Amino acid sequence: MAIYYGDGTNSSDGRTVQTIYGYGPTGETSSSSTSYVGTACSVDITPKASGNTIYISVYGGTCYAPVNDGISLTLYRKIGSGGYTAMNDTQGRPSQSFWRTFRNGATGQMGCAFQVKDSDYNSTSTITYKVYMKSINGSTVQFNNHHRDASSIQAKEVSGE
Repeated sequence: MAIYYGDGTNSSDGRTVQTIYGYGPTGETSSSSTSYVGTACSVDITPKASGNTIYISVYGGTCYAPVNDGISLTLYRKIGSGGYTAMNDTQGRPSQSFWRTFRNGATGQMGCAFQVKDSDYNSTSTITYKVYMKSINGSTVQFNNHHRDASSIQAKEVSGE
């Protein structure tokens, strides 16, 4: 296990090259789609080297799901001028999600958070990481469902791993 310092000092396994923060605006994203749709929570990072590792941390505002439905969140990536594609490591997870809740018998509101390691981007072009969401059963679900919620996302590039 490596320890990473925000000031770029060395840890036992690597060195933090840069840390970029992104914030979703206040206000919610609502959807009843059972396919992933983009939210406003994203971050852009331009890697210093294509062999480095990028750690993405998402801290969402409150997520809402009604009775007998749920919300799934995942991360999409866009490299340079390409299109958004789902991150690779979602196979085998519920609904290919990085974070998910399902509400049996009651509505639910809760904060969400997840982290992803990206080491297969092989580029020094700008990479955009963006949170996507979907409804599990087709009811309206919400990401940042309180009018003053704001999600945040962090991308940390680490060398030497």
